[in-house]
Amino acid sequence: MASCWTESSTVRPRRWCANVTECNVKFYGPVTLTQPLQGEFLLAYDEAITQALIAEATRPLTPIERGRNIFTMYCSGCHGSYGEGMPAVPSLMTDQVRGYSDEQLRTIVANGVVGTTMPAWGAVFKPEDLDGVLELVRQIELLGG
Repeated sequence: MASCWTESSTVRPRRWCANVTECNVKFYGPVTLTQPLQGEFLLAYDEAITQALIAEATRPLTPIERGRNIFTMYCSGCHGSYGEGMPAVPSLMTDQVRGYSDEQLRTIVANGVVGTTMPAWGAVFKPEDLDGVLELVRQIELLGG
């Protein structure tokens, strides 16, 4: 990617030019574009906004926030954005799921379910990730479905 800065002496907003010929697409990999994407952007820097974003990004997540992040990345593809399920994948809003003990839910998520599409996440999730997912499943209505 080629870029250029057009600077004026002390003015904070700056013009940024981009000429993108290659990029990396999540879940797909490197892509070379046949026609470059070109653009010009006006950028401005604000220290207060930067510090607020840094503070938010480095703040420890609550278990439910961690659970929501993990659910969005790993679980929603099968269980749906709100835990509503889909054909051959159970809804997380059922009485059956609500009736599971914490240990049963932990075992299902960590070890998967043989003969179903439920994979084992125990080797992928940190213990605090698993705790967050279990807390989210217990409060699945927080997803807004």
